[in-house]
Amino acid sequence: MALSPWRHLRRWLLFPVLVALVAASGCGKGIGEVTGKVIFNGTHLKGGTVTFIGADKQARASGISEDGTFTIAEIPAGPVKISVETESLVRQMYVPKYSAPPEMRGYKTSDPEEAKRRYTKIPDQYADPEASGLTYTVKAGKQEHKIELK
Repeated sequence: MALSPWRHLRRWLLFPVLVALVAASGCGKGIGEVTGKVIFNGTHLKGGTVTFIGADKQARASGISEDGTFTIAEIPAGPVKISVETESLVRQMYVPKYSAPPEMRGYKTSDPEEAKRRYTKIPDQYADPEASGLTYTVKAGKQEHKIELK
């Protein structure tokens, strides 16, 4: 009995279909980059830190720029809890620029006058990702997310 030439052709046609199925299911959810702006009572924050806590319990943080923007890169796709804090600016207000202890060095704003200008008091609850009520679902690729605080 002779083998049908279609038998070999079916094998070759089946391979791309299997590859497409594996690619569609994905070996992971992907990596996202989230940019956005933090708004408090209708005005953008001028400083502080935004932190995303993913399902892997890893924290990924970004400073808040003077125009209220932030960027968190290299974050696994999936749900995150978010915290926002501005109290790091208070510590900087009272630390001389060049005499900061080692744990205070590395903040982007080490000028006390600039820290005073950029500081806005926000409710303490936003500093705790469990109590802030702020969540987001990160998708693979670049995306924008505005964080509004009241």
